[in-house]
Amino acid sequence: MITFGLGEGPGKARFVRGMFTRIAERYDLMNALMTFGMHHSWRRAAARETIASPEGPGLDLATGTGDLAFELCEIHRYRLIVGADFAHGMLQVAE
Repeated sequence: MITFGLGEGPGKARFVRGMFTRIAERYDLMNALMTFGMHHSWRRAAARETIASPEGPGLDLATGTGDLAFELCEIHRYRLIVGADFAHGMLQVAE
């Protein structure tokens, strides 16, 4: 496994959380550029493949900026979907 010199444990978690918080405002643009816009079709395909129950809440762990959660709401008509992410800056963008 590649550790990028970070090792494991709380130090690595702090580094990753801080990195995603710092890039949160630019994350969606960076994703679009790095995937040449293909992430839109990948996200739609992932949302279509999920087993959905619109009566119950949906859960999107590591939701980032919430793009998959929003796609799930659109495709499956969820009444409620909860997105969770350990990088608070990403959740602020999702709001």
